Amino acid sequence: IVVCHFNHSLRDDADRDEIFVKSQCEKYGLKFYSKKEDVLLFSNENKLSIEEGARTLRYKFFDEIKRIENLDYIATAHNKNDLAETVIMRILRGTGINGLIGIQSERGDLIRPILDFSRDEIENYIKENLIPFVEDETNFEDMYLRNKIRLNLFPILKNEYNPRILDALSRLSNIAFDYSTISREYIASKEGILWEFNKGKILVDIEKLKLQSKSFRNIMYREFFEFISNVPDGINYKIIEEIDNLIFTKTGKYIEIKNVIFKNEYNKLHIYEKNIFTN
Repeated sequence: IVVCHFNHSLRDDADRDEIFVKSQCEKYGLKFYSKKEDVLLFSNENKLSIEEGARTLRYKFFDEIKRIENLDYIATAHNKNDLAETVIMRILRGTGINGLIGIQSERGDLIRPILDFSRDEIENYIKENLIPFVEDETNFEDMYLRNKIRLNLFPILKNEYNPRILDALSRLSNIAFDYSTISREYIASKEGILWEFNKGKILVDIEKLKLQSKSFRNIMYREFFEFISNVPDGINYKIIEEIDNLIFTKTGKYIEIKNVIFKNEYNKLHIYEKNIFTN
């Protein structure tokens, strides 16, 4: 086990947290890596929200250490509350089925070993076993949407509507994962028949695509967008309608969604990352 601590430089006591984690690693004889970056500056320069900027830098650091140490997995401490909050956030933003998955317990080399435990269960374990810890004070500030959901919405849902709301949202996440898996497997079965992946681009035969049901086309657009962008809830139904209209227009027309291009070009629908290819 190698411990990685990323210091976001967003709080006055951020250095305190880093020192605490380092001291615990020394106590248990664990190798420790830390990195400190100005997340606010990075986010502003790259036109990202603070949350997006923090996540980008954090996982870049984790990947670096994984490569240096030749590690098998990156394990994060997301729990059942984090999963439920993520699902609610995406519902409020108008997500699709994939967004309802929220946080997966395993995705490639990324694992969440304590995802099935609630925050209450974890805190009770800490108290019973006298485990030292530090608290991020911003968890108690409702300045971010996630915090507003955690501090304001969830207590109402739990106390007035469903005391087992965490379990309900966890089941919803599992069901969404099953549906998403089936969809992806069916779309994958069409590779070489309807679409192909060539040099970083997805190329879809437009005439064959027109013969597919509109429901299939809509799901396929979302899946391909999420594959290229690695964003699980970044495309809404209105945009999907605009993409579908593309296949009925003349060659050369395109739509840009965040960093992904959908382009009608010579009877092929080209889907690719803008930063890698030019229009």
